[in-house]
Amino acid sequence: MREIREEYLYKVIRAPHTSEKSVRLAEKHRQYVFRVLPEANKKDVKDAIEKIFDVKVTAVRSMNLKLRKVRNMRTGKWMTKSGYKKMYVTLAEGQQINFVSEGS
Repeated sequence: MREIREEYLYKVIRAPHTSEKSVRLAEKHRQYVFRVLPEANKKDVKDAIEKIFDVKVTAVRSMNLKLRKVRNMRTGKWMTKSGYKKMYVTLAEGQQINFVSEGS
């Protein structure tokens, strides 16, 4: 059972969400944004971040982005952009996550 849980924790986090807002939040408030599985909850994300990055998480906020229709300006056709779930993770004082690997 424990092996399944650890394997699931590595699958919960899909990718870091990078935008101007997320970079600003990371620099000023120690908040990092991640795209996660749709069925993930706050406890799963907290456990996954603490295990993968070896940091202390103080708060987790979630946001579901719904499907939306967008018009392709070249063809005039309507397309659907897929929705996703993202989580805002706040770290303890003095903690940070480096996404860029050091070295070559």
